[in-house]
Amino acid sequence: MGSVLAQALPISIGAALSVMPILVVILLLTGGRGAVNALLFTVGYTAALIGWGAVILAIGGGGSGGTEDSSVASAINLVLGLLFLVMAVKKLSDHPDPDDPPPKWMEGLSSITVGKSFGFGFVFSALNIKNLAI
Repeated sequence: MGSVLAQALPISIGAALSVMPILVVILLLTGGRGAVNALLFTVGYTAALIGWGAVILAIGGGGSGGTEDSSVASAINLVLGLLFLVMAVKKLSDHPDPDDPPPKWMEGLSSITVGKSFGFGFVFSALNIKNLAI
């Protein structure tokens, strides 16, 4: 059990130190009811991470303790790796205009309601493909 936790710790830190959720929490803190909204966003974000973990654990069967990956895990890793490669090439070729206004979802964070904060955190985490890979 200790070796599993030792292997999971760097992955957990990678998911926890993502830049975008930290930015969203800072933006939420500047709005009305900032502390409550930021807390509920964090709870929703964490709930989605736990949900993805449960799904991956169910698909992978929890591992057999061996050193070989299952064919399902290998296929998932291959697809995610190719997806990240395509996303990286697209990101490198896209040059945004520095004078463009911020995205509308960022502007809307200052007036988000308490009820929507949890849902936004959940959806924000669930749709972040990097979390699935980690």
